[in-house]
Amino acid sequence: MKLSYPVILFLIFSCIAYPQKSIRLIITSGFNYTSLEKAENYENFRSLAGIAVNGETEFYLTENVIFSLGLNYSERRYKSVSENYPSTTTYDYSFDYLSFSTRFKYSIPTGIINLFVYGGPNLAFLIKSTYTARTENSNLSSNTEITKDISELYYENELGFIIGNGAAIKIDSAISILLTGEYMFSLTDYIKDNYFEDYFRNLGLQIGVSIKPQ
Repeated sequence: MKLSYPVILFLIFSCIAYPQKSIRLIITSGFNYTSLEKAENYENFRSLAGIAVNGETEFYLTENVIFSLGLNYSERRYKSVSENYPSTTTYDYSFDYLSFSTRFKYSIPTGIINLFVYGGPNLAFLIKSTYTARTENSNLSSNTEITKDISELYYENELGFIIGNGAAIKIDSAISILLTGEYMFSLTDYIKDNYFEDYFRNLGLQIGVSIKPQ
């Protein structure tokens, strides 16, 4: 996480140095659904919803072309099921990531509703990873549940790429409501010492607000 400090300072400096009339501030939140590419046991894999919160500063290069810097928190979750009669064990995996993104956006003004598409690299840092194992035994009345921190099994850094689109609904000259959908695919493996290479894939849906400083 040491790399995060100069990135945060760069974000702050960029916001101060750029003309305010060409800046918009964005806050969005929503859900993402995690999948894995090249997972070992696809038949036992289940995607789960995780929380996502995103903050961005947009810099208008032209009326249609926008460059943005973002800070994002995402919770990626999935589960796998292991059946060994009479027991069934469900493993619920959770990964907390803090990421920094740069995006180029192209906006298409259509009046009250502006449509846009975007894409750019995403650098994520693993904060914490845990799994919860729940075992149910059909021959016993009691079940067991164990939660364990497994952060040491995964790489701390992840490089990925985000593509997305959305719509901005104009409320007035300073405020717009945002609806976005995006897809993030990691370019690096996330598991240490694993014969198989596994890559995160996340589909996100968010709603938020865009504000132009006065």
